[in-house]
Amino acid sequence: MIPLGIPHRSIEDDWYNGYFIPKHSIVIPNFWCMNRNPEVYGPDANHFNPARYLDANGQMASAPPDTKEEGHITFGFGRRYCIGARVANESMFINLAILLWAMNIECAIDAEGNPIPVDVVDCLEDGLAV
Repeated sequence: MIPLGIPHRSIEDDWYNGYFIPKHSIVIPNFWCMNRNPEVYGPDANHFNPARYLDANGQMASAPPDTKEEGHITFGFGRRYCIGARVANESMFINLAILLWAMNIECAIDAEGNPIPVDVVDCLEDGLAV
């Protein structure tokens, strides 16, 4: 995922959350932060949780508002929405389908033959936030 979007220039003076943005200012959207907004994605927005996109019946829920049915805004918004978004999504689907077809995904086995549980506590979830 790209952490920052394409720079935009404001076309008029504006106020946002108490901050004044003068006309002709360069504004760079922070997609990394927007895609982790707890008001949109829930209190666990910083964690990998595909279930957040399911409704009470386990079916796909509607996407959060202003996400173009993607469930995120990684591809941008407005006139500068990524023209390659569909190619990226279809390529990701094809690659994942090939991986699932070609591989057996299993837990690691210890010396006694017991499965080693996946360690989700020590995994790195933090990174450079720009």
